[in-house]
Amino acid sequence: MRVRYAVAFANFTANEDLVEEARAKKAPCCFLNLIAGDRLCVYVEKEGWAVGSRIGSKIEAGLFPLNAVNFVNRHSQTDPTAEGASIVEEINQVTQAWWRKIKV
Repeated sequence: MRVRYAVAFANFTANEDLVEEARAKKAPCCFLNLIAGDRLCVYVEKEGWAVGSRIGSKIEAGLFPLNAVNFVNRHSQTDPTAEGASIVEEINQVTQAWWRKIKV
């Protein structure tokens, strides 16, 4: 099984109709509510849905829509220095641009 990694960019909460439909189809698991920014491991993808869990919590797992997540490189998920380096670079660029404007 190939695990993929994703970040939720939208919130998702299963409504009652969706829950009833899943019960009628005898879905093997429950839904995983998402909050934008959640980091996820995706184990299975099918027909616009995924089964996965929040990174760091295999207890919180379930179905969620693929259209609420963006797939990412695992390196950026687990290596805070890689993520931090891009943030520092962006701050540096903005600060330099700001300094050029006020210096004139």
